[in-house]
Parts: sequence; structure tokens; C-alpha cells
Amino acid sequence: MNLYPNILTPPMDSPTSSMMSPGSDSRSPTHLFTPYQLPNPYLRIREPPVDKFRFRYKSEMSGTHGSLNGKTSDRSRKQTFPSVELSNYNQPAIIRCSLYQYGREDMAHTRQLHAHRLVKKHGSDEIDDPHDVSVNCDLGYIANFHSMGIIHTARKYIVAELIRKMTILKREEIARTEHQFRSLTKKEELEVKALAEKESKCINLNVVCLRFDAYRIVNNIYYPICPPIYSPAINNLKSALTGDLRIVRMDHCTSPCRGGREIFILVEKVTKKNIKVRFFELDDDDNEVWEDYGRFSDLDVHHQYAIVFKTPPYKHSEIDKEVRVFIELQRPSDGARSEPKDFSYIPSEISIGKKRTRLNSGDYTNSYFSIDELPVTLNTITPSCNKEITTSVHNTTINSEDLEAALKQNNIDSSEFDKLCNSLIGTVPMRELFTAENLTTRELKSLVFSGTSIKHPVVQEDGVIDQVKSELTSFMKTEPSSDRICLMLKALIQGENYITLNKNTVLHLLAAEIHTEDEFATYLLQLVKKFEKGKLLNVRNVSGQTPLHLAVEFGNKTFVEKLIEVQADITVQDKHGNTPLHMAVLEGVPNDILLTLISVYQNLNIEVDVYNYDGKTPLHMAVKSNNLHATKLLINCGANVNAIERKKGYTPLHLAVLGQNVDILNYLLDNTEAEWTREDFAQYNPFKLAKELMDCHDKQTFETYRIVENHLSSTNSRCEIDFVKKYSEVTDFSDECKNSLSDILDKNDTWKRLGKSLDFGHILHTDAFAAVQHPSKSLLTFAIVNGRSVKEIRDALVSLNEKKAVEIIDKMVMQY
Repeated sequence: MNLYPNILTPPMDSPTSSMMSPGSDSRSPTHLFTPYQLPNPYLRIREPPVDKFRFRYKSEMSGTHGSLNGKTSDRSRKQTFPSVELSNYNQPAIIRCSLYQYGREDMAHTRQLHAHRLVKKHGSDEIDDPHDVSVNCDLGYIANFHSMGIIHTARKYIVAELIRKMTILKREEIARTEHQFRSLTKKEELEVKALAEKESKCINLNVVCLRFDAYRIVNNIYYPICPPIYSPAINNLKSALTGDLRIVRMDHCTSPCRGGREIFILVEKVTKKNIKVRFFELDDDDNEVWEDYGRFSDLDVHHQYAIVFKTPPYKHSEIDKEVRVFIELQRPSDGARSEPKDFSYIPSEISIGKKRTRLNSGDYTNSYFSIDELPVTLNTITPSCNKEITTSVHNTTINSEDLEAALKQNNIDSSEFDKLCNSLIGTVPMRELFTAENLTTRELKSLVFSGTSIKHPVVQEDGVIDQVKSELTSFMKTEPSSDRICLMLKALIQGENYITLNKNTVLHLLAAEIHTEDEFATYLLQLVKKFEKGKLLNVRNVSGQTPLHLAVEFGNKTFVEKLIEVQADITVQDKHGNTPLHMAVLEGVPNDILLTLISVYQNLNIEVDVYNYDGKTPLHMAVKSNNLHATKLLINCGANVNAIERKKGYTPLHLAVLGQNVDILNYLLDNTEAEWTREDFAQYNPFKLAKELMDCHDKQTFETYRIVENHLSSTNSRCEIDFVKKYSEVTDFSDECKNSLSDILDKNDTWKRLGKSLDFGHILHTDAFAAVQHPSKSLLTFAIVNGRSVKEIRDALVSLNEKKAVEIIDKMVMQY
């Protein structure tokens, strides 16, 4: 009988088996291993591994970082290592140690290989698992596994690593069946690859366990001697699973790249003198390439549950696109860290008055055109300011340190300011020419110190479209070459004489015109496309918006379609991180515009789950704004219905509950794969959240809770048969379940009441249970051995009103 390892037939799951080797807490399903009955050989864990261990990245393995120790290791005593013993066997054997998954929620009845590497140091070499230790009568049947470390596998390498491990096991399985080794067939390779891809989607990268197997070797073929056993869970020391540190909520999930943004976060209990807020970045190989820490003092830690800090600057002070990093809490005393949360650094906002590349008539005149070739309108254009004032400017240079200091501090006296300015530009007061709304101090400083005439006129929005249209028409009459047309287009769209104070180009203005001049707009866009000047379509204004953003915001369907037709970039984010799709949902635009945008995402196979700088995807915004139509369209387009909002960890289902959006709530529960068990940063799932918000005097909150409760009741009804069947299959408690029950039943001698309910009162008068450290665990083991089923013990706890204990048992059974 081919028992193990078979990667296509799920291997045994020791925690939920009914068969237990003497002296071991590990179990294996009896229906899979009926040939193995005591006193047949069995494995027993003598020393389990530590339950917390730091998973290292490959780049960290160059030095000495310690190895995976045994649970009883202590700095004050000799180190121990994971070890197992093979009993009831007297022939040479091999005991193998491999890295496997632990506690998977969707397939808890089975264990599969883990993608992380269990590496053993051998000199300067690193040997990957599986690791084999020979045992026999002379050496003894105890195998110690020392010098092992766990190396984190980056997500992009998970499938490849699983395929490597699974191929080894598959070849061994074939050898046992066919009594010879051979390469995998194409079909077998595809089966292995399919299984690896499936496993990669639900693997937990922060929890692993060790699997131990015993083999006899015949002609170099490994034959299993007994069922495998599994160690308790090994948690990544850098994971939230290993400590109490947790970020519950953030008021911002982005920061300008220069840092300095003040952020409030709610956390689980921390100590003000023993906590840090750490930022770090990983590259594509999951190597850490940058880290820094938030700036705060002890006074900024509020009652141990909130921290106010300022973000550190990113390693580059100037970036042109969003950079994804992570934020986590760190406890210096023991190195404990919280679960990292997504965070982003974004380009710092461009200061008003920052110089831009100038494009005016002189630029392309010097390059290509003679003065006679330019259209008359370009030769005669004048800035939109008072001509008399412009021509009277003196070419005087100001070297006054006092004036420069005053301008820098923006505190110059009004009379002194007017006096100085009038001495430079004539009799007209400067304040009448430039108001505070039209010119910043920095711009004024630039003008005053330049000693030349005003070169940056304020372009008014009125008339820009007509001006561009007139000049482009005149220019095209000259029958210019392609190169000249390219320069002219760039000048008319990006030139300073055609950009308004808010940095709007003619395309922005056309986008904001509901009744766009179809003929001219089409002609201009087609010219841009024909001469491959597509970047001009995506020029951003002071708010970071492209013409497509404005066309969507103003509901200009015609111009939206024209821009898409000439391939305007639909993924550009404005200064808030919103794409045109975000804008469409936010503004509640007509459905045909939204459908037009979504069709582009589908046709180009672009991911719709883009996060804005508020940490929301378009689907989050659709649900939050109670837009059922947009919600349906986005989900049909492939939006992740379980995407997590980055400030509080809300899924769309959480947001529907919070907003009491009953139509969307019904749709998500009945028509999608929205997970009601998914928890936010504060560990609230949608059902718990609905229950917490319910107010019997508030009809809307009560209705929201009723909808969620009815859905769960309906789901439970559909699963009732499976639930009963699962209880019939589970014949013992898992170690994790026993530990959790012990925490409850050991208190106030609750275990004694359980013992009486199970008719073990006569045993309770002895010291059989009271003398041990965890009497409830002994009682549960005793009850199972003496014929009580898990279901009977559960029902006894129900009668004792131990609801929490019942929930723990139900969870174990549903995960079986």
C-alpha cells in the first residue's frame, strides 16, 4: 500500500487523528492507516522546536544567526534541538525532517509542503530540506536535527520552490510504485505544477511546522515505516502571530517622500519607553533595502494605546511615482514586531512658483522656423498685463540683503514694499498689479531680482481655447513639416503662455467644457496621436489631474471617449492618488461613463484594484458611497471583493456594514465570495462589527445586523449536514484545541464540573487529575480513551454554558 509521500493524495494530519503513539501528542487518521496498529513502529517527538523563530531572508544568511533550537533551550543551560525517537523497530532506518504548512483554514484536514526553505549549514554550504538522519541499533533510534534555519521564500519564488520539493516526493512515490526511479512525464509535471500554483494562493508565510518521517531503504528506494508526525507550530518572530504588538488603525497610509507628515495610530498596549515605529522597504526578492523610524517622544504615546509620530524622509528626496513600503511596531527589548501594514511614499507636492521648462515662440523659432514662417498671431501675441507697466520696467538689480530676508520671511512692511517696487517699475503700485491670489512671494522675488520685464503673465482661462484654435489654424496654413508640428503642439499645450494659474492646459479646459467644440477637440487630439505626442495627453495640473480626470469629473462623456480613443493613460493618479476610475466612482458619474472606463480596464487587462493615497480601491469607494451599480460593475471586472482598506483593514463587506448599505450588503453576501470571517485591524469581522453597532432603537443598524445574521444562519443550515459529518470524523482534540480549552477550563476548577457531566465523578476524588499542571488536558485525554466522543464532550460544555469552549471545539471541527 502506497501511504506516503503522495503529493496528489493528501498526507496525514497528525493533530486531528484518532491514533496516538504512546508518549506522543501527535495523531494520524485511522481510516488512512489501518495496517498500523500498536505495537507496530511509531515516531515520538522527544524535543519539539521552539514556537517562535525568526525566519531569515536569504541576504541575512551570510553570517551566524543561530539555529532552530528545542523548546527547552535556555541561555543558562546547554542548547537543545528538535529530536524524535523511533520505537518498536530494530532495523536500520532513516528519519527525515521536512518543512510543512500548519493550521491552514481552508484545508485543515491536510498538510502540504511549505515554500520556505529549511536550510542546514554544512561548512560554507547550505543544504535544503529534506534532512535525513540514519538510526540503527548501534547508534540508537533518536534523531537530533541541529544547525537548521528557516529561510523566507519571496512570493515570486513560491511556486518554483514548491515544484522543486514536490518533484522530489513525486519521484520517490513513483519509485515505490514501480520499483525504479524515472523522470516525471509531461502529464505528471503539469499535475505537480497545478498543485503548486493552488497551494501558493493560500499559504501562510508566517507559520510553519516540522514533519518527521521514518523510512527503510531498499535498493535506494524509501519505504515508510510508520505514519509521520508533526511538530507544534513555529511562528515567525517578526510576525504578529508571535506577540501582542498590533496596529489597529491609522489616520494616514501615505506620506510625502520628504517625510514630516504627522500620523496618529491606534495600537494594542505598548510601553512608551520600549516601542518604535519602523518603516522599511523590500525589493522584488524580499531583501530589505531601506529602513527608518518614525519621530516621536515618550509624551507622544497616549495611555499605551495611541502613538502620534512624524514620518521619516524616504531615502530619495525626489520621486516621481508612488513607492510601496511597510510600517510596523517594534519592541526593542525582545525584538518583537507587529504584522507589517502597507504604507506608501508619494511625490512631494510641487511648490507653486517652482520653475518649469519654458516653451515659447523663441524655442521653436531658434530650432526650426525662420521669423517669416511664423503665423502672424504668434508674432503679435502680447502678455495679458498692462503694456505700459511692462515697458517701463527698469533693468535694475537689487542686492539688498534686508529686502531678501524680508521676502523670505514674508514680513516686509507694506509702505517699504511699495516704495521699493515703485522705484523699480514706475509709478503704478505693485500691489495693484499683483494680488495675493495671483502671485506668491517666491514668484514675486523671482521677478524683482531678475531685473527684467515680466515674463510670466497670468493666463486667464477665458479665451485660451479660442487663442489656441486661432494660432493652430494659422500655423497649419504654413504647411509646416512634421518636426515643426510636434514643436508647435508642445508649445500650445505646455507653453507658459497657454497654461493657466492652476496649470490647466487647453486640453484640461476642453475636458471641463460640457459642450466641447467637437470638431476642434477631435482635430487637436488626432494631431497629438498622429505625431506621437501622447505624453501631452497626460499633462497634470496643480491638483495632479490629467484632462481625463477632469472630463470624468465634469461628466464630459464625449471628451472621455475621445481621450480614450487616442490612448490617454487611464492609470494616472492625481495628488490624492485617485485614477479617473476612482474619480468616476467618487463623483457618481453617469453609468455610461463608468462603463466606458471599466471596458478599457478589461480590454487592456489592467488591474482595477489600485489604491489611492487614502488607502482605498475604487470598490471601497463604491461601497462607501452606496453605489450599487458601480459595485456590481467593478466586481464583474475582477475587483477583489475581499481587498483590505489600508487605514483600518476594512473589506467592502465591513464598509457595507458600517454604512448600513443594505442593498450592497445583500448583494455582497448573496452573489459574491465576500468572506464574512475576514477581520479588520481591530479583529472585528463583519458579523461582529454589525453586532457591535446594533441599536434596537435604530432601525437601520438593526436591519443590517439581521441581514448578516440571516445569511450566517442560512449558511449554517446548508452546512449542517457537513457539520454533523465532520463531528463523526473527528475522534480527538488537536493539541492547539486542548491548549485553548485548558486556558478556560483550568480556571475556577471548571474541569471538575465537566468531569461530573461526563460521569467521571468517582475519578475526580483521586489525585489523578489534580496533581498535574493542566488537569483539563488530562481529563479530555482520559475521556476520549474511555469512549467519550468529541461531540459528547461538546454537548456537556453546552449544558454548562461554556460558550467560549464550545466555539473553540466547533472551530477545530470545521477546520478538520
